[in-house]
Amino acid sequence: MKYKEYLEKQSNEVKGSYLYNKIVGKDVSIEKTLSDYRDEVGKRFIKILVLFLLVLVSIVVLIIVPILFQ
Repeated sequence: MKYKEYLEKQSNEVKGSYLYNKIVGKDVSIEKTLSDYRDEVGKRFIKILVLFLLVLVSIVVLIIVPILFQ
């Protein structure tokens, strides 16, 4: 399913589910373009990458610090 078709499907939902989608954070506006969607995915990817790097650094610190202070 193409993103434009997805947006059209979302816009055809009932008004109650529009409120639900707004509450849970899904954007159902038809004005949203593919580049906006890509920007959103890129931002999420960067957040996940930063979290992964933080976890990696903390694991390395937890392993190296006890070895240094033996």
